[in-house]
Parts: sequence; C-alpha cells; structure tokens
Amino acid sequence: MRTLGYMKSYVQAVLSGSFLEEQTMKLNRNKSLSTKRNHPRATRLFCDQKASLLSVILVSITFGSSSAVLAQEKVEKPLAAVTTLLGLKASDLQLKAVATPYQETPIVDDTSAEDFSGGRSTSGVSDVVGGLSVEDFQGTQNNLSYTHESTDGFINYLGNWYSPNWHLKDADVAVWAYHDQSGGDNYDLWSYNGTDYGIDAVLTAWHSGHGGMSSTNVFFAPMGADWGGRGWNAFSNQMSLGGNNYSYGDERLRYMFWDTCNSVMVSGGNDPYSTWGTRSKGVRMVFGYETTSIDSPKYGEYFWTNWGMGKTLTQAFLDASWNISTSQSPAVVAFGSDQNDATYRLDNERYLDWGAVGNNWGQWRWYFARTVASSLRSVPIELLSQKQGMVYQIIPKSNTDGEITEIARAFGINAEGANQAQERPFGVRALETEGARLMVEPNGNFELLIKAAASENTSDVQVSDDDLISRAQEIAEQSSFMRSHEFEVGLIRDLNENGGSGGHQDMPHVVEKTVVFDQLIDGLPFIDPKAGHLEITFDARTGQANQVRSTVQALEGSSRAAAVQVTTLSIEQARVAALKLFSKSEAQRGAQYLGIVPGSEAVGYHLIDGKVMPVFRAEIKDSNEQFGRPKLAIIPLVQID
Repeated sequence: MRTLGYMKSYVQAVLSGSFLEEQTMKLNRNKSLSTKRNHPRATRLFCDQKASLLSVILVSITFGSSSAVLAQEKVEKPLAAVTTLLGLKASDLQLKAVATPYQETPIVDDTSAEDFSGGRSTSGVSDVVGGLSVEDFQGTQNNLSYTHESTDGFINYLGNWYSPNWHLKDADVAVWAYHDQSGGDNYDLWSYNGTDYGIDAVLTAWHSGHGGMSSTNVFFAPMGADWGGRGWNAFSNQMSLGGNNYSYGDERLRYMFWDTCNSVMVSGGNDPYSTWGTRSKGVRMVFGYETTSIDSPKYGEYFWTNWGMGKTLTQAFLDASWNISTSQSPAVVAFGSDQNDATYRLDNERYLDWGAVGNNWGQWRWYFARTVASSLRSVPIELLSQKQGMVYQIIPKSNTDGEITEIARAFGINAEGANQAQERPFGVRALETEGARLMVEPNGNFELLIKAAASENTSDVQVSDDDLISRAQEIAEQSSFMRSHEFEVGLIRDLNENGGSGGHQDMPHVVEKTVVFDQLIDGLPFIDPKAGHLEITFDARTGQANQVRSTVQALEGSSRAAAVQVTTLSIEQARVAALKLFSKSEAQRGAQYLGIVPGSEAVGYHLIDGKVMPVFRAEIKDSNEQFGRPKLAIIPLVQID
C-alpha cells in the first residue's frame, strides 16, 4: 500500500510537468493507434485505464470508504463481463467439493499384454513402449540433430512405470522393424534374448526422423541402414499395424507416433484413411504431420506435458507441436468400427488402451494457422533498428497458492488459499470448478478449459473470423491479467476435422477457431510460441468460448546492457549466422545447399534464459531435398560483448 508521503512525492513529480508531458504523449499515441480497433484484422489492445490522467491521479490519492467502493466496483464489473463473455454462470465457478480423481499413469490396463498368443517379453521389459530415431542417415539424407532427444522425451515419461523395450538409434533402425508383408518379411514383432523388437512388439511406438509421401497416400520413412539389401526406406503400404498382414489384432501396436514430416497428410490427394486405415490391423490411432515439421528435441516431452494437463491424446499431440512452431500442421487419425466409434476415440481417448479396434472408418483432426497480422512475418527494418538493442528481464512467475488464487479471481473463481489445487505431472497445479478447469504451470502460464454444454446447433454455418476476433478482444480488454499490455491479433488457428473410409471422404469442417493475440513491445511482436501470447478458443459454429491460454510476460525495465558494449546484428548478418548454425553438421553433404525456407523468416521478441530480446527466426533446409526436415534458427539481434 502506498503511503501518504509517497503519494505527495508522486504528485510533486506529476506537477513538475515532465511526467504529464510524457504520459500525454503516450495517451495521444495510443489514441491514434486505437482508431484501428474497429478493423479486427489490425486490432491493437491497450488495456490501460481509459479515464483521463488527472482522474487517475485523483483516485490514487483519495482515501476513505468511498474510494474502496469505487475500487470494488472497478473489480466486479470486469469480472462479471469476463465470465459472461466466456459463457460461464455463477454455478460454473464454484469449486468442486471433491475434485475428479487424477490418474497419473497413462494406461487403462497394464496387464493385457499377456493376452497375445505370443506371450510377453521375458527379459523384464514392459512391452508398453519402444522408440526409434535416426540422426545419422549415412549420406542418404541430411543428418538431423534432435531426434534422439525427442524420442527420449516420449519414452522416459512412460519409463516412470514401464521399462521400455528399446530405443533403437541410427544404424539399428532398419526396415525389418516396420515391414510385415504377405509372403515376405515379417519381423515387426521379433523376439531376441527375451525382448520383443519391432513396432508391433509394443503398445506404443515412437519414430523420429525424416519422412514424406513417395506417392499418393504412400508414406516413407528414411532408415539409418540398408538391412539385408531391403533398401533405405520403410513404406506404409508394407506395414501392418496392430496385427499380422494376414490377421487382425494379434500383435501389440495400438498407437503409432510419427515425429516426421508429411506422415498424416490431408491434402494433395492424400487422406489418412488411405495411407493408414488400409494398413490398420487393430491400431487405434496414428499421429503425425500434414506439413513438414521442425527438427526439435521437445516433441516427446511436450506431448506428456500437455497430456498431464488433462488433455486427450489427440489434443496433447496437436498442442505439443504448437508449442514448438505455429508454422507446422500436426494431424491425428483414429480408427473404429464405424464413424461414431472412430470420432469418439479421436475426440475423447485420453488413456492408452490395449484393445484392438476395427478399421471400417477413420476420423482425423489437424491444426492449420492463418496469419492475420501483417507485422508477424515482415517487420520494417527501420522499426527494428530502433528496438533491437532493447533487452528486458521478465518478472518471474510461478504457481504458488497466492498466484493461483489471483489468476482464478480474474475469471470470478473464489479460490482463496488455493488449498484445493491438485498436483499434476511436470509441476502443473489444477483447480476444478463445476464448469471449468484451471491449469497453472510452474512458470505461471495457464489454461482455463471450459466445459461447454452440449449444443443443439446443427448448422454448418461458422461464426465469422471478425465476430470471434471482436469477442476475443472484449474478453482480453476486460481481463485483469491483460492490463498494461499491448497486443495485436497475430493468427487464427483452425482445428479441422474430416473422416472417411475406402473410396469415400466426408467434407472437411472447422471444429474450433483460436484467436491468437501477440504481445507487443513498442510495436514489435513476440514470436516465441511458448511466450508472449493470449489464445482464446471458440466453437466454430456456436461461438462458445472453450479455452483461454495465457503465456503473457510481465517485464521489468528495459536496458541496453549498460556499461558493456552491445553489438547489434543487421538482418543480413543474422541470415548468415542462421546458416552457419547448421553448416558444420551438414558438411558431409555440402553446406552450400543449405538455404532459408521462403516465408519462414520473422523478427520479434523471444524469451531466452529469463530475458526477452529481439531475435531473427528462420527455418533452414537443404534446397535440393524435397522432403527434408527443416531446422529452426533463433539468432539474437543483440549480443553483449
């Protein structure tokens, strides 16, 4: 609480004139920019007080019960507006008397592996999970840098309860582990020294490497070795997932994760049923990408981080990809005996299940992001030159009881003390109300998941982008955690869905639209997918808000790293530095072929080691490779000498 002496000094500073002049200039600037607000595609949010500067000063130094009433009204009105805009009633905001039990182990039943006619591995492994990853392609492809780490992130979480069968790497990854052909090789479940190997030897298999479509609906994954002269690529049309080529459900695989490019495609004449449904022999779900995907060490870890927040398998995979890059399009397909069965599995399956399912129908979902802000991809050089020396220290956040209570209060949830917060994996803490679930991460980022009532709206008509942007803007402006931050709409993310069977496809439709606000610092946006954004997700048909996610960063004062010399890079220098990052690792194939992927360049703020600094970001790829997996370069534009 500010003392009276402090307030007197504050008023003297104001009356000196310099403060008023500075703030008046700021208000005038905001006023001129705010004229763009009626155009939702150029929205900027200024969530400061809209009262005049003098009124703010007078309120600040007014004491007594009347000021307390005014303050209370100021708090209550926005809270009521936010909850109404989110479609929440007072009853929805009541904490549950008994929280829904949380199961930390991700498997429905860990004993069903014994049901297979071949028995179980006898070496002590679990038959639950296996990983395969290739970084060294022995000259057949550009090498990758992070596939081993990505795979470890996936199998290590399951390893808390279940001993992995294997993590095969590089030259140990070959077609024998994948192919199951009629009258040919069948080693995708092969026992050696008491351990079962191959993708059909385990409930869940994770492959990380290169990938692509060799022809329509035929996926290929480059291998780390040419085993027995069988070739350097495993092909989807030579696989049988979940059973033998000649039978059904008599092998273990139920979940296949392809951490590769173009593994679950929905465009160019491709569809996931034709690629994987025809090869399904009991597998429940296949995860992959419609587009290329960045070479990153974090896919496996981020999958389980998102799953630990209570998300379905589908949503956890889609959001893990989004945490790494918003330019890629993850996709998931689920199979079932009919459309209802496959759709329910796609939308609701959360725990790994040993049961084999039919392949009469496939239903799939995928993300697709549409750029709204023109500044996201191309920042004027003159603007950059003014800002590139500015480095900001973030104000640390966490998920203590007090911080959770404060976030909950922003949505009208009374969680005083947060003593009902439920502990989740990776340090996440959760509060559950009758109509929502608040998940707060150790770094203070949070998601509010809203349990929307079943809609009777059967129309195919979507709520327009402009209407949803306006609704999202209202929610943001009324939210206490958005005050004093400047934002613009950067992206709209579509969650699309479609389904089909042999020779038939439904029409694709948008299930949800997410309005993504980018936090700005003096006009320059955050381009870090894990920091500096507010995402508000709506049902595409009803407009009901389904989710709010915030990674907004509170910043301390800026600096140019005073007292020490600061070197700033031009865009051209940053481009050279980006290419040099990977030139050494590509020397065996010729670094001269590396280039920046067209349209992938961006300039903006990124969170690095607790500091927010301007960076150049670009995807790097061998220009001679049609299916090459790009690598992500993040080059700070300010360097402290």
